[in-house]
Amino acid sequence: MKNFHKLAFVLLVIINAQSCEKENVSDETNGQNIQETEMYARGKAQSQAQISAAEALENNMQWVAFMTAQILIKEVDGANQFVNLYNSGMLNNDHAIVKLSDLLNIQQTNQSFRDAFEHEFNIFNGYAHNPCENQGKPKLRPTPPPCDPMPCALPNQTFDAYVDYLIEEHCLEIYVTAGLDLSQNILSSAHPMNTTHMNIGFEHFDSNECNVNQISIHGSAIGNIYDNLIVVRPYRAADECDYDEFSEIVDFTLFPI
Repeated sequence: MKNFHKLAFVLLVIINAQSCEKENVSDETNGQNIQETEMYARGKAQSQAQISAAEALENNMQWVAFMTAQILIKEVDGANQFVNLYNSGMLNNDHAIVKLSDLLNIQQTNQSFRDAFEHEFNIFNGYAHNPCENQGKPKLRPTPPPCDPMPCALPNQTFDAYVDYLIEEHCLEIYVTAGLDLSQNILSSAHPMNTTHMNIGFEHFDSNECNVNQISIHGSAIGNIYDNLIVVRPYRAADECDYDEFSEIVDFTLFPI
């Protein structure tokens, strides 16, 4: 009888040990699963944040290009300032580069473009009368869509905050095809913020600021197809804009080429 009790006791100890071992293994497995789930969630969130940052920047650049085209059509003083920088920024009679900071910096002596840009900003935010209210945003005339999440300049930001976002937080330039003619229609677009060579754009008719068509821009065929094209894109600058978050885009100047 005593031997039976001893045997039962030994079996009970073995069963308890195995049970504890299973619990420990189960806890470790569950902990590993939770850790992997958390890592996956963090990785997914980071991926989504990167996509959102690219989309937000691309959308803001579309707005900059769109409003710049509107200025070139209807604002003489602002257009003249732009053309002066366009002429000085011409490269090999092929295209010109205009730094956005040279147009919007509050320290610039000539504020004509900045003033006109602020007026366009106010129109699309509803702070100023829209001369195209029967055709403009958000009705018949196509415009770049607002983006979410912020930062997205239109709407819900003051003009100064918008400009700071464009020229303090980012380094942006405007690519302009050679032979700019303000008496003709103007095309506006932005870098797609990916490695494709295509993006949507807008054709602004010189005869009517309210007449705008949405088009497609093929970035690898600029010289053969498009005249009067302006494209807003980022540029990398040491100690200012490394754009490491967009490392898959090796060279922003490849759109357009």
